Amino acid sequence: MLTSQAVNETARACGAVGSALDWQSRGQGFKSPQVHLEWRRTGPARLTGRMSHKHMATRDVLILNQNYEPLAVTRTRRAMILLYLHKAELLESYDHAMLRSVNLALPMPSVLRLNHYVRVVRKEIPLTKRNVFRRDNHRCQYCGRTTSNLTADHVLPRALGGTETWENLVCACMECNSRKSDKPLHQSGLKLLRKPKKPHYFTFVMNAMGEVPELWRKYLFQN
Repeated sequence: MLTSQAVNETARACGAVGSALDWQSRGQGFKSPQVHLEWRRTGPARLTGRMSHKHMATRDVLILNQNYEPLAVTRTRRAMILLYLHKAELLESYDHAMLRSVNLALPMPSVLRLNHYVRVVRKEIPLTKRNVFRRDNHRCQYCGRTTSNLTADHVLPRALGGTETWENLVCACMECNSRKSDKPLHQSGLKLLRKPKKPHYFTFVMNAMGEVPELWRKYLFQN
C-alpha cells in the first residue's frame, strides 16, 4: 500500500505544478494534494530555474516492453510514475535535465523499459494503398519528394510477375511511376531510398510524430 508520503513524492517527481495529480492504479486509488516541483539543470553552469508544468508534461518518452519491443509513446508524468513505482527501468534520459523534489532527484526520462513483459495482441495491418502511403510517410521512394499526387508502385511490375505484397509496393510520385513504367528496377534508372518491408504498427506512431529523437533510434532500428 502506498503511503501519503509516497504519493506526494510521486506527484512532486511528476511535476504537478500548482495542480492536483489524480491517478488510479489497479486495486488501489489515490489522489494527491497540490504540490510544486523545482527544476534544476545540472552541468558546469549548474543553472537553477522553474520548468513549467506544460513544458515538462509534453516531453515524449518511449516505452519498451521487457523484450525491448517498442510499445508506446507517453508523457513525462506517466513515465515518472512508472519509474517511481519500479515498474520500469531508465535506459535513456534527456541530457542534464533533472526533476527534483525535497527528498527525491530523478533524471528526466527519454526511454524506459518495462520490468515485466506485457502481452499485446494486435490486429494485422491491412495491405492497402493508404497504409503503403502511411508506411512510406507520403514520400516517393524513388526521388524522395513529398507531393499530393502519389500512387502505389510495384517494384517488380505485375507484367513481370510482381505480387501485391508489402515488399513489392512503394509510394511513388506520378513522374517516377511513369518513368519506371513496366520496366524492372535495374533498367529504369531509378533506385529505392530504402528496401520496402511489412510495417510494424509503431512505424505509424513514429510517422505521426514527425522527427524521431536521436536517443530513440537504436531502439527503433533506425540507426
